[in-house]
Amino acid sequence: LPKKKISNPSDMAFSSDPTLVLPDYSKLSDSKFTQMLLTSMSSTINQDALIELLNQREILLFIRELTQLVNKFNYSQFQHEQWSY
Repeated sequence: LPKKKISNPSDMAFSSDPTLVLPDYSKLSDSKFTQMLLTSMSSTINQDALIELLNQREILLFIRELTQLVNKFNYSQFQHEQWSY
């Protein structure tokens, strides 16, 4: 998955935004993002129904943004757990 670009790799150590290392789902094409979702879903979900939903542009954009937010949230929780250890 595409990552956000850092102008100088050494800046990463000093960056105040550790989410720079997270994938940026907005950079993926719709078809790649849809495929990523389909492969990550359990087999109990009706994939045809999911594809039908994802073919609706507004729903796809919402799910893409929600995926990005959940990813950042999980990363923040992970960081908190690491610093609390």
